[in-house]
Amino acid sequence: MKRLLALLVGLLMLGATVVTATNPIIKPSYLDPGYGGGTHWEKSAKDIYFQPYLGEITTGMSASVEFRGVSYDPIDKLYEFHYHILTVASSRHENNAVRNIKRLEFSISRVGGSGYSIYFDPTTDITRQLAVWPSNYARDFKEDNAALGIASFAISALADYAGIGFALSAMQLVGSLISAYTDVDIHHSAKWEWTYPVSDASYYTRWEINADLGQTFKCKVQSRAMYLAGAYKYMTVSFYISATAPSSPPANFRQTLSDKLYNAIYKIFLTISRDSVPKFRAHLNGKAVTVYVIPPRELSKYADLLGLSEQEIQQHINLNVPIYYIPNYPMEVHAYSYVEQ
Repeated sequence: MKRLLALLVGLLMLGATVVTATNPIIKPSYLDPGYGGGTHWEKSAKDIYFQPYLGEITTGMSASVEFRGVSYDPIDKLYEFHYHILTVASSRHENNAVRNIKRLEFSISRVGGSGYSIYFDPTTDITRQLAVWPSNYARDFKEDNAALGIASFAISALADYAGIGFALSAMQLVGSLISAYTDVDIHHSAKWEWTYPVSDASYYTRWEINADLGQTFKCKVQSRAMYLAGAYKYMTVSFYISATAPSSPPANFRQTLSDKLYNAIYKIFLTISRDSVPKFRAHLNGKAVTVYVIPPRELSKYADLLGLSEQEIQQHINLNVPIYYIPNYPMEVHAYSYVEQ
């Protein structure tokens, strides 16, 4: 066994492109159940205006969208693209808080493509995925780890673009988010409104795009803030997201010689790490991708990440069918912002 292992390692090291320093041969394939390290995008909007008795006011909003990976369910034969968003808004006069933010809104809609569906709430527990601050409701938000990264990005973008701060740090914010909403359409939109205007506000939510093999989806994700500037005005941030699902299941992805060697060595080392999730490397559209194969009895750990209900998990256990997961995947994103006068 030792000789075989040495031979495989030697063969693998012959080609400089086989293994890189960021993808070593022996690497624990622990998959974080709250995975929040994917590709993310930020966009901001601001409005500077004069208010009697106060002077110049700056109101700003920033939204951070993160792609949390794509999974493939062999039962449904669909690719499921996972996303979440966190938006922050604040209003300031010379670094002093100004209470003029009345409402925050989220919406998602189709703008092109075919063979896909939008699932704004893929589980029955809708309150867990719709969170807001400030709120007087009891705290029961369960996605702090996932939200922390995009909270940091959104707050930083607000300071960089609008030149104003936010009342809470990223850690304080995700520790204060409350599962609540004012109004919701489980197909495509949600609203959070305050009885009296506030100076700082935020919301968090998530959604899925379920696409058939080889199908392209194009959707618009929109975040809006309604605020008082003499009369009520809106500022809007929009993300146009497009991607094409793979044309075959992950098990059929092409494997190059280096992929096969890598996977052979990985299988040997898999028995060493009990915390590992099985994975393999393959090529998709000319690029190397890592595919995790989450066993049925491990799916409950990843229910939040993958948007799985208890019924779906039990179905996979009964049929002994895993779910495939790809952390990163190419897509096209364009972001815009504007203020409605």
